[in-house]
Amino acid sequence: MAIRTLILYPEVAFRDCRDCVKWLYDDKPARMGARLERPKGYPVPRIPGQRPRCEWCPKVPVGEAPDPSNAVELSPKNSSAYRHYLECAAVGDFPPDPIVRRNAMIIRQVEKFAEECRQDESQQRGVLLGLQLLNRG
Repeated sequence: MAIRTLILYPEVAFRDCRDCVKWLYDDKPARMGARLERPKGYPVPRIPGQRPRCEWCPKVPVGEAPDPSNAVELSPKNSSAYRHYLECAAVGDFPPDPIVRRNAMIIRQVEKFAEECRQDESQQRGVLLGLQLLNRG
């Protein structure tokens, strides 16, 4: 779950949920935005009692209550494994270690899934654009 979030939603994968509770973010359905800042770069604090938009956060598994306590964070161990994968992929050389190979297989499957999701989203946008053009005519 956390690797999928990292690949599909990098803008939120490294966001600390405690930070999200404390500061306002430009979050909307299907889009997790940047932290809102005032003109001089100061972050905008959340109003006391105002809850973050966990119902849109990809770190909260489907079916779980939209709450920061239910968010799935990338563990330091998995973060390290992903960084190692990126280093090996960048140079095209993976050590002949069964754990490294297993991790690479899992991460590559998630990357492939993310690519398919992006293609599907792009195709859906194309269909919607086509329908909009038809409606104008």
